[in-house]
Amino acid sequence: MPLHEQASYQQDNNWITITPNDLRDPETLAFARTKQLYDSEERRYELFIRNREDFPHFYRKGVIRHNLDRQKDSTEHNSVVKKLLSYLSKNPSIKLKSYFFHSFADKKLHTIKTMKDYSWQDEVTFAISENGYVRFDILGCPISLTCTEQNPFVAIEVVDTHFSSQASFNALLELSQKFPFVIGYYFVKNTPWYNCPNNAKGNSKPFLRISCYIHDGDFWIRDERISDTVSIQLRNDPDAFYEYVFDKVKREFMIEK
Repeated sequence: MPLHEQASYQQDNNWITITPNDLRDPETLAFARTKQLYDSEERRYELFIRNREDFPHFYRKGVIRHNLDRQKDSTEHNSVVKKLLSYLSKNPSIKLKSYFFHSFADKKLHTIKTMKDYSWQDEVTFAISENGYVRFDILGCPISLTCTEQNPFVAIEVVDTHFSSQASFNALLELSQKFPFVIGYYFVKNTPWYNCPNNAKGNSKPFLRISCYIHDGDFWIRDERISDTVSIQLRNDPDAFYEYVFDKVKREFMIEK
């Protein structure tokens, strides 16, 4: 039995479904070969026609990835993205840092990652899972295209009116667990308190300070790995874990101080 019992294509505003049996008609077969075929209206897979020994059937050519984050960005968000991109482009070698608190009065800057000779680009569409892609506000990688623990890909997500969707958040956690990848969150409403670009002073190099980021398969707030602060049951429930993180971020970082 064929894996795909039917295929669908769009004609005007309607979706038409055809079966392998329909393809036995030469005219229908020829017409179907001119169409972009999918497994269904949801377009999870792209399908093609194979007709061997007069036994036509559909086979999967590849997955169709969709945008996991379709929320509309604000004017202020877009303005901050441009400013950050300009800053990073002028500083191809830069550090990503965060404050680590030993006590309320004792805080020190800690380097999350050091980026040397990086190239930066805004609005980068990047496949992050089998199911979909995101459009990173800013994405950086070594000019050499090396991807190691010492030279990870680094994305900066600017947050104004909305945080990452649950689908993109979960996919980013998995991505950062499998590959050297850091996703930093930059909150528009609370600059420079929680995040801020810092220019070189004296012998110190420029750095971008953030408070929240995804790294090593987890969400971090400064030096705190969130999985270490919650129950195993909560951590193993993707829906509940996302809601916990989102609520924490919304209350602490997205409300203007």
